[in-house]
Amino acid sequence: MNQTAVIILSVTAAINLTAITVLCWIKAVNHRAYFWLGALFGASTLAIISNLLIYLGYEIPWLFQFSTLVNLSWGAYLIGFFRHLTRAQPVRRALRIWFFTPSILYLTYLLAGMLHPVWLENTIKLLKAGQMTEATTLFNYSICLYAIGSNVVLLINTYRKAWSNNIDQSCCQEARQLLWPMLILLLGAFVPFMARMDITYIITYMPVFGQLYFLYLFFRLSNPRLALLRTTHLHATENGSPNSPSNQKQPKYANLRLTEERMTAIAEAIETIMRSEKPYLQLNYTLHDLSEQLHIPTNVLSMVINSRWNLRFTDYINKYRVIHAEETLCSQDKQRKTIEAIALDSGFSNRTSFYQAFKKETGLSPNEFAKKPAPCKQKAGRHKLLFF
Repeated sequence: MNQTAVIILSVTAAINLTAITVLCWIKAVNHRAYFWLGALFGASTLAIISNLLIYLGYEIPWLFQFSTLVNLSWGAYLIGFFRHLTRAQPVRRALRIWFFTPSILYLTYLLAGMLHPVWLENTIKLLKAGQMTEATTLFNYSICLYAIGSNVVLLINTYRKAWSNNIDQSCCQEARQLLWPMLILLLGAFVPFMARMDITYIITYMPVFGQLYFLYLFFRLSNPRLALLRTTHLHATENGSPNSPSNQKQPKYANLRLTEERMTAIAEAIETIMRSEKPYLQLNYTLHDLSEQLHIPTNVLSMVINSRWNLRFTDYINKYRVIHAEETLCSQDKQRKTIEAIALDSGFSNRTSFYQAFKKETGLSPNEFAKKPAPCKQKAGRHKLLFF
């Protein structure tokens, strides 16, 4: 590739990534995840600048050293970013010191190199010639493997049942949409590097494809409708702050402080929308959908539902769906509908979830319920007392 094109691509990428790094650190005031996102962008920017200067023959030893030092913890920044992004509560300490082990080891290596300045000069000369010392090879491989390994672990976690059950499924899905392209990006950048491909490919890959992905990532996370950003620590707490004393009755929602009047008002708003609009009949209706309708943060809605009815959102919605299914089974219309059709009409996405929820609420399967007249006679009184 023409040297002028390499310069233009690299400088453009460095300017763009520097700008969004600064914007991320400004946004970090409201959401801590942006601090680690800024670290990802900043480390990549330093690598682009350092590589370009070495490519052009204007190497700056201290910049090369610093770039390597911060990029060795690229995987740690990625972990810190997603830990903050997928937690419903603020993470006080996202990472422990051992996450930065590669950078710490490299710092020791640099201190040793200060006693032998010729050592560093030889390293730079070899890099210009497209070669690396054993130590440089080790640290560069560490950058690659740590970044790819962290990405893979985070991606696997979004599919693990034990892990994903504690996190909203919308967050898991959105995390995958960010992690899969990032993994492809890293493989495209690091595998050719480790295979010792042409230096021109290596030096232009990140300014082109990396820049495009990072811009996509930043603007995607600037969407306020994104479920990943609608976590407890993103929203200001009502009548309190993240440092407010813990609520002993609801330790899970210790960061939220609502007055009794506010709790009652929100509970009534939830009930009103359920009875008037029946949103639970929609397939895959989520807490975030309810949040959009009521303009109330998801964490506040979750706390109210848990406090007032001692239910998770899914169980709360399923109660309404089961009531609707019962009414259908007890009506004349049941003769013209299959159990599967009743399940779908009631908002259940499949037969299995319908049977499980129905049996949990009534103690009977839908077929058993439909065959017995007694449950239909008793259901009206039960429904009136269900949520009040």
